[in-house]
Amino acid sequence: MRSIRMALVAAALAAVALGGSACGDDGNQIKAPAARTIARGGVGDGAVKGAINVTVIDAASQDPIPAASVRLGAPSSAAPLTGLTDGTGLVTFLDATLSGAQTVTVTASGYAAATWIGVNGGNVTIPLSRTPAATPNQAVVEGTIQGWDTRPAPADGHMLLAYIFYSSAEPIDQPANKIPQETWTVPGTSLSLPSNLCIKVGTPAISKCAFKLHARVGKQVHYAIIIDVDTNGTLTNLADDTYTVVDYAFLYGVTVVGGQAISGETLVPVGAGGMQTLTVSFAAAPAGQPNLSAVPVIRFGDSGSIVLTTAGFNSAFLSTKVPVLTGELATGTYEIAAAAKASDPGVSVSSLIIDGVTPGTTVNIGGWMTPPTAISASAGTYSFTPAADASFHSVGLTKDGELQWAIAILDGSTSFSLPSLSPSPLPTGQIGMIVEGLRAPGFTATDFSLADVSAATTHLAADGAQVTP
Repeated sequence: MRSIRMALVAAALAAVALGGSACGDDGNQIKAPAARTIARGGVGDGAVKGAINVTVIDAASQDPIPAASVRLGAPSSAAPLTGLTDGTGLVTFLDATLSGAQTVTVTASGYAAATWIGVNGGNVTIPLSRTPAATPNQAVVEGTIQGWDTRPAPADGHMLLAYIFYSSAEPIDQPANKIPQETWTVPGTSLSLPSNLCIKVGTPAISKCAFKLHARVGKQVHYAIIIDVDTNGTLTNLADDTYTVVDYAFLYGVTVVGGQAISGETLVPVGAGGMQTLTVSFAAAPAGQPNLSAVPVIRFGDSGSIVLTTAGFNSAFLSTKVPVLTGELATGTYEIAAAAKASDPGVSVSSLIIDGVTPGTTVNIGGWMTPPTAISASAGTYSFTPAADASFHSVGLTKDGELQWAIAILDGSTSFSLPSLSPSPLPTGQIGMIVEGLRAPGFTATDFSLADVSAATTHLAADGAQVTP
């Protein structure tokens, strides 16, 4: 998706007036730009000339992080500039020796460390990711789909299922978009289903559509994807099922408050007249990544994005029904998010975004980006061969799937080292090293926000390896 899955990657008196802290020179000859927070992270406001404002925010909530430790200087520097952010997440460095691109490293309790290499802007905002990920603020929503009980029962050997969910907030990979749901067991069977799912079966006679949805907070759209499932004669074995989208249902203008209990929601189906056909054609898969897939996405601005996962495509399934963008859907726009993955459970993946999709025509999916290669680490030096035509790269160092250190590389480097910190953010022994290359036309390393980069992203390619630093 257009998400970036990584933590990308005031002169003294002015800083005091803004509530910021300042480190270094007394500021008599050096002036910094007015401090500002750049949306979701980024760099801007002219090259570094004796001063730099560093703001640290939570990657998910965008809230400032006070008391974050900020280190300014090359990893090998024996005397880096250091400071702590204030209550607004800001620390300002003033020093006549500061000139041009800088390496900025940030740590905070409860967060993965972050290092941005090649920062050349008077303001830099660095987002940190919680580790482990914080439990998202949420609410419980209960409701039904209008007319469910009067829908005709599906044919023998089939089920009618409706998956109910909420539109996703940016960035799409944040924990708030992946809240776990409860489960329930279908009476008379051993079939366990999520509580945000409705079911209708002809034989045995089952009809239940009293869903319970654990939803994120904020402005959103609630929706259902209704599918006819051919069970292939095995009602309780979902692995061999095939399905066809038969309808959608929506509720617009929902605003959810954390801890809220909402009841009585009714999602309204669009019916056959509210759907249209969307067809795709996959170009040849890139070498080593034969598993092709794609999903339609409807974007609604501040109401989030509807990711039609159960209406997705693969090499054998190239056409589906999607909602017509009319009525309250008229403000939405279609795009397709596609991915090519390796056969093994490794990281290797190429993905791309196709904007301006028009249902009723065939969307050609191809032009995959080549992932990074030669990923390695030795004696404290990390290196890789870059992804083809990437605007910039990021590196995630992980242990048991949890991010430990996020590195954004803004100067084109393909080899780097990290500063020695105490305590070290990295565990001993072998760790995961995931390298991502991102292509965002118009990207400028000295003037960008991650919010704008997310909107401009067309390709992402990643691969990883187990390394011992």
